[in-house]
Amino acid sequence: MLAEKAEADSIAAVVKFLNQMQTVQASANSVFGFCSKKAQAEPCSVLVKIKSEDMSLIELEDLSPKPVAEQDSIVNEAPKDSVIVAVAPAKDSVAKDSSAKLKKHANPYIGLSIAFEEYIEKEVANYDVYPDKQWGLNVGFLARWYFYNWGSFQTGANIVYHHAEQDFDDHDISVYGEGGINYQNIMLEIPLQFRFGFPLNKAGTISPFISASFHVRKPIYIWAEYNVGWKWSGSYWVDDYSLDETYDGFYASSDWEFLTYVGFGIEFNRNFSIQWQFLPISIVTYTEPINNYKCDDYNYSCDDLDYITWRINMDIAW
Repeated sequence: MLAEKAEADSIAAVVKFLNQMQTVQASANSVFGFCSKKAQAEPCSVLVKIKSEDMSLIELEDLSPKPVAEQDSIVNEAPKDSVIVAVAPAKDSVAKDSSAKLKKHANPYIGLSIAFEEYIEKEVANYDVYPDKQWGLNVGFLARWYFYNWGSFQTGANIVYHHAEQDFDDHDISVYGEGGINYQNIMLEIPLQFRFGFPLNKAGTISPFISASFHVRKPIYIWAEYNVGWKWSGSYWVDDYSLDETYDGFYASSDWEFLTYVGFGIEFNRNFSIQWQFLPISIVTYTEPINNYKCDDYNYSCDDLDYITWRINMDIAW
């Protein structure tokens, strides 16, 4: 792979050099053509002004001496024997320069990342729950490094917002009533993602890819509302709750989430990408039973085809 890339880069450099030489030759031909229009007996003296870096735009000014009578007649006029010549570069060079600019972009790429997720939880507040309405939004910035033309490593920092409406499992609620919990929370997230792609076109600007990512989340704050009738009992303790009991507060410092995602997507010109991922496994380390998940256990559902945790992610980079 590295040998093929080195060979392709060498060929591209040679082609670019040949195109530049063609442009220089075309400019030189314009100078000789300017002089060939004069009578053979007249001397040709030309001032050449280069107007562009690649010599595709030049200005030619005739410095040949004029007869005295002709000089007197134009003493108050602007010079007329001055022309600007534009030499069109070869078409191949334009394409190669555009491709070279894409490859020479300095790492890292930076940008914005937005994601929507639907997550399924198995335990909340130390109780088994039925999935109902759970969704989240992720917003943050990204930094991406390419280790080959269509493969990259990406990280960044995100703010994650979760909203959930859960019903407690029947066996965790006493026969005297039923209950559930609605909550919202905010977390900070550090994603670590690898992408492995391949090009669809010769320029390599459209690239499907597969992805694998590891997300570290730190829960920050929660707003919760319990809706429990009569008595709420569990395996470790029993307590009475009135309807619409509310709670809000900060998570413990030892509360963390560790998530893995795999999926696929498509990338356009390294500047825009969209992907879909699902979660095969997660581990949480919550310590507060009153408002968090079960301690030291798997949490997000991943083994039921009817209920999976998934996300769709859009990145804009430059």
